[in-house]
Amino acid sequence: MRKNRLARLGVITGLRAEARIATAAAEKLPEERRPLVLCAGAGAARDGGRRLAAAGAGALLSFGMAGGLDATLRPGTLVVAEAVIAPDGRRFAVDAAWRGRLSALAGGACPPVVATIAGSARAVTSTADRKALFEASGAVAVDMESHGVAAAAAEAGLPFLAVRAVADPAGRAVPPGALAGLTPDGRMRMLPVLARVLLRPWELPTLIRLAGDSGAALAALRRVAALDPAGFAFFA
Repeated sequence: MRKNRLARLGVITGLRAEARIATAAAEKLPEERRPLVLCAGAGAARDGGRRLAAAGAGALLSFGMAGGLDATLRPGTLVVAEAVIAPDGRRFAVDAAWRGRLSALAGGACPPVVATIAGSARAVTSTADRKALFEASGAVAVDMESHGVAAAAAEAGLPFLAVRAVADPAGRAVPPGALAGLTPDGRMRMLPVLARVLLRPWELPTLIRLAGDSGAALAALRRVAALDPAGFAFFA
């Protein structure tokens, strides 16, 4: 593991809201100590990781929300990866020492679950698909960025870790309207979502509940980001 405190952590997210959390937590630090934060958007996390590695990042962190696969995990549960499984079956290990330090640091404020995270090339929205992925992989959560960041870290020979907060639990399907406003660059536009609600008003109660669950996940990410905004325990 690199111990050079002059290096900066590279943080890759899929959503702008997640990137703002990492950036806001570090805004009081001197600029040279702030992590390099990049919102890559769905499907571009590997390229984002490569860009941050080329910019001098000393380690790569996948940071954001995830879908639950383990039915016991509630919205807002923080998951620190012990490994990430890519859609093609490749298994990426995380830096064990970094994982241990961050898990210990987060233990009081937001106790994490240390477990495997699955990567997916598409949103896994149905309860049946989530159950099947859980049984096939043993992963407790799924996201669309961590496997790309892991691949970029492996290419560059950099330490890697994934920290994710469960937004939507395994037992609740995500309605199509929830994804209607998501743009490739990680923005969320509300007008397409509202238009979808007008066409499918029965989705509204689930969308409202999902918004609350996502709020719990974002709050968990804020808490862990505030613990060590310069490096998420990498440089400890």
